Amino acid sequence: MNEQILIKTLPSGKLSADHYERVASPMPEIQAGEVLVKTNAFAITAGTRAGLQGSASYAGAPTTGIVMAAPVLAPLWRPTQTPCRWVIRS
Repeated sequence: MNEQILIKTLPSGKLSADHYERVASPMPEIQAGEVLVKTNAFAITAGTRAGLQGSASYAGAPTTGIVMAAPVLAPLWRPTQTPCRWVIRS
């Protein structure tokens, strides 16, 4: 199963667990040139909090119902048979 942390509601004050929702969905099928990674840990950093509160304009307007963007610790889980391009995301 693919577990995701979604932004459930936007905070008007301090962030809490109530602002997030954990959902499960089928594991995605990877395509040529893609890799699947397994997130072991993620961080809700100052930048993440600022983005959810609307003050990080470079990240775009905050919205609900989407997977939360955050720095992650995620080793390669299942590569395709073709060469892949690595992208580091934070």
